[in-house]
Amino acid sequence: MALQTDQRRRLEAVRLASALARLGVDPAEVVDSTSPIGPAVIAGRDGWVVAVEHEHHALAVAHLWAESNGIERLNVVVGEQPGLVARRARHFARTTTIWTYVDNLLVTQAPSPHEPNQVVAAQHERFASLIADCGVDVVREHGVLSGEVLGLEVCRVVDDASDPDGVRLEIGVGVHDRETFRLVHGAVATGEQLMDVARTVAGIRNDPAAQHPLARLALERRLRSRLLASPHLVDASRLAAAEPPVVRTNVKDSVPCVAIGERANGSPLVVVCTAIADLNVVAFGADARDRLSADAELVVTSLPGNVTPSIRRLGEMLQRPATFVELEAHGD
Repeated sequence: MALQTDQRRRLEAVRLASALARLGVDPAEVVDSTSPIGPAVIAGRDGWVVAVEHEHHALAVAHLWAESNGIERLNVVVGEQPGLVARRARHFARTTTIWTYVDNLLVTQAPSPHEPNQVVAAQHERFASLIADCGVDVVREHGVLSGEVLGLEVCRVVDDASDPDGVRLEIGVGVHDRETFRLVHGAVATGEQLMDVARTVAGIRNDPAAQHPLARLALERRLRSRLLASPHLVDASRLAAAEPPVVRTNVKDSVPCVAIGERANGSPLVVVCTAIADLNVVAFGADARDRLSADAELVVTSLPGNVTPSIRRLGEMLQRPATFVELEAHGD
């Protein structure tokens, strides 16, 4: 695998050199460099980085590389989700252009629009009161109605063509767990079943010393649930859960989550929670703020030790810098 990566880096370096020549960049001005994600070159105050690996962090790594090399105008070549990367690049103070290859030609990438707001379907929405009555937090994200206990999804409303109403409530953590629960307990989930699951999950997730797998899942949402109950921890007067800028595809992966609220003086606030040292969280947070409340202050919260100097520096690189707060997921 390492050999394949090295070969691809060399190939991408050659392809970039050819593309820059077609763009009119004088080869005599080009100085080869390198970055953790792929080949890079410097031409005067312009820098070019090709994302060969770790594309999820391409924008963050490219900006850190640009800062260390005195780059004023940054160009990043990506293959995965170039429109999303271009949208997030707009929020950095350094002039940044996103490029991608189309028919082997290097072209600039326009920012993709935000996901349109989706309202939960009426047939699904009727389960909201049942979920809430069972002591489970109702969550609405990108048109999906689900229920969480201390940040962990324990139920979800899904379409079902075999049901007379065309919809049903499923209990479980993730699609496979929901399928297993349905096979064991039947197709119709009851409030009593959901309450039993909620009590069990709450007992596990309320114990800071618990080693159960359910205690370790969705820690970023566990942190958010603490902030929603105690918004003063980030100097907010109120906070509410908000949907992320992109759809979460797997409840078992560590993906940042979002809350929106305001300070005591009424100024808007967007809070992003993460449970890992994620270089991408700053760009994710800027994207979330842009979608929810462009004028809001951005606060990134994480578990202790996860806000590295590089992440803090990325927060300072935004046109409207982010601030950071480290908190335990559990607490009073």
